[in-house]
Amino acid sequence: MKTLNKTKSSSKGSAIPIVLPSDQVSLKKFLTDPARKDMLSINGIERQAGLSQGIVSKFVHGKRALHPKQVEKLLPVVKLIGYLL
Repeated sequence: MKTLNKTKSSSKGSAIPIVLPSDQVSLKKFLTDPARKDMLSINGIERQAGLSQGIVSKFVHGKRALHPKQVEKLLPVVKLIGYLL
């Protein structure tokens, strides 16, 4: 697992580092690649994957990791747009 530079604040104000599994680190890099920015719609990806609105956005912006079941739903969609494991 890798730790992101971003942190999440707890209710007491202290920062909690968000840790992503290595497969999610490469997925995040793919989704945030500037070359794909104009081709990808986070809302469209969420819809196609059947995920709740905001899940992928929070993941991309370092505010959360994905549950394995969410990754399972997301992978077929991002593979269609060129993501390779």
